[in-house]
Amino acid sequence: MLGKYTRLNGTVFLSMIFVAFSMLFFTSSVKSQEAKSGISLAFLDKEWDGKNVPISGICKARGDGGSISPRIMVSDLPKNGTYLRVVFTDQDFGFSGDHGVLKLFPPKGAKNVVIPSIRPDQKSLPPGFQAVSCTFCNEYPQYADTPFYMAPCSGGKGNSYTAKIYVYDESDKELDVKLINLGNY
Repeated sequence: MLGKYTRLNGTVFLSMIFVAFSMLFFTSSVKSQEAKSGISLAFLDKEWDGKNVPISGICKARGDGGSISPRIMVSDLPKNGTYLRVVFTDQDFGFSGDHGVLKLFPPKGAKNVVIPSIRPDQKSLPPGFQAVSCTFCNEYPQYADTPFYMAPCSGGKGNSYTAKIYVYDESDKELDVKLINLGNY
């Protein structure tokens, strides 16, 4: 009886080692995949730091603002990504996309793409871009310098501004989404 008990414990012990090893391997495998997957976002203009909206990014209606959106590098696009949706939002006033929603169609197979600045003197978007909506451009035209993007314009109340970048495939399935803080104003 004692021999049977010992053997059973040996089997249980080996099973426990196998389970522990499997969990360790699986967990490290998942973590390494997570670290490698997903798009990355970065500002290409040094005045944009994600903490405070620079003067060049504030709407002209608030004084000496430049109404210029940041250039954003989107890296590590998925192979089957067909387009990006860029959603500019004042997190403290309004709703998602209230400052503009744009579509960007990167070249097929592109790994990286730059979301260019939108400038107040622009009458149209660059090739590969499409305006979807800009609620505040229509509701508050006195503050919007373009029909497709409204720069941060809270009047310095400390509102938080963001851009959320979605990646979709050709069937409109969301593949990835990341948020970048434009800063407070």
